[in-house]
Amino acid sequence: MNKFRNLKLIGLVCIFTFTLVIIGFQFVQAKGEPKGKPKPVYWSAIIPEEPMPFGNPNMLYSDPPGEEIFSNGDTISVRKLGYSPSACCQKGGKGFYYQINFWIHGPDYLAGFQGVELYPLSIKNPDPYPDYPGPPCKFPADYLNDCALHCLECFLNNLHPHPEYTLFNIRFMIYDFEIEDMIVTNPDTDPPVHLGDVEGVTGSFGFSVYYSSEYEPDVLYHNVYAYNREDPDSESPRGPLDGLYIQRTADNVWRIFVDHDLYVKETYRDYEEYWRGKSLKTRKVIRVPLAGTAHFNFMMDWTKYTVD
Repeated sequence: MNKFRNLKLIGLVCIFTFTLVIIGFQFVQAKGEPKGKPKPVYWSAIIPEEPMPFGNPNMLYSDPPGEEIFSNGDTISVRKLGYSPSACCQKGGKGFYYQINFWIHGPDYLAGFQGVELYPLSIKNPDPYPDYPGPPCKFPADYLNDCALHCLECFLNNLHPHPEYTLFNIRFMIYDFEIEDMIVTNPDTDPPVHLGDVEGVTGSFGFSVYYSSEYEPDVLYHNVYAYNREDPDSESPRGPLDGLYIQRTADNVWRIFVDHDLYVKETYRDYEEYWRGKSLKTRKVIRVPLAGTAHFNFMMDWTKYTVD
């Protein structure tokens, strides 16, 4: 009798186990195989030698010409990040943005502009010398040789970074637009997406040529910043993306176009004294000896590679 009960119990356990296996198999079929870790990816950038689709030449070029430059840390990167109201300094809900960085240090790979022309009436001296320490046009002499143009134009119309500079950086910040959901279109026949026309999409874009981050009035050379907004470091750093275009030209390739005015500034970092009550204090400031506006046309290709 006990033997029969034991066999009955074993049978019930086997039936229960078999039922659990069937349920688990059906669950896996319904849900698919468990997902593993995302495959690592890296990016590359190319400055095409071909003309812009709007009939204008590509003002951006590289040396070596048309060479593909690959990720190295954050130097060539496309990062998708989340933001919250506190992080983006604006009211509203949470979202995401793409931070697209092109940072080069030379000397094996350089990039620069050709045909930069400041609008004459836009040139101004926000901090005119000698009211503030440091004269304007503090750029390397070999980038200003036979300069018949404005010094900012002459400096920019070269390959960067100059041997005595540390960095040339182009950056695109695109908020709330999913570039990886774009469909592939033909750049020869189909127009790119103008992000300035897409409702709810904001951001900023521009470039910098960097000599020093030190706060010193007698720095040897000055930095240059250029952005699509006159004051990108204000409390509202995001704005409309007029003049910024993007097109997915292959499964893993995106082409970004700029056709817009940029606000260009010659800058350096300094200290200044000020009174707070009866106490003399010192604070950090950014001086702008020269500024102006120029129109820029350039494009870049960004390629995403997945490591198997």
